[in-house]
Amino acid sequence: MPSQGTTVRLPWTIHDVARNPLTGMVYPGDISFRLHRTTSTGIVASSETITMTEVGVTGTYAISFVPANSGFYLLELKELNPNTNGEE
Repeated sequence: MPSQGTTVRLPWTIHDVARNPLTGMVYPGDISFRLHRTTSTGIVASSETITMTEVGVTGTYAISFVPANSGFYLLELKELNPNTNGEE
């Protein structure tokens, strides 16, 4: 479980339709994010800012956010660029 105020970083590699790493993807535009967190009453949408930075020119991206609250977080990613595999 992430700690409130501590940066959470997740790697994500984006592949093209031939399964090769795809560089130069940006958020928003090529990727869609939805962030939710658990509360005592269920799952709610979260408003934390999500950033996406490519690691070198590798097709792997560091996606990060800083939890404003305690609890479990769920980050949904969807590739929107027509040159990607459209992974979720």
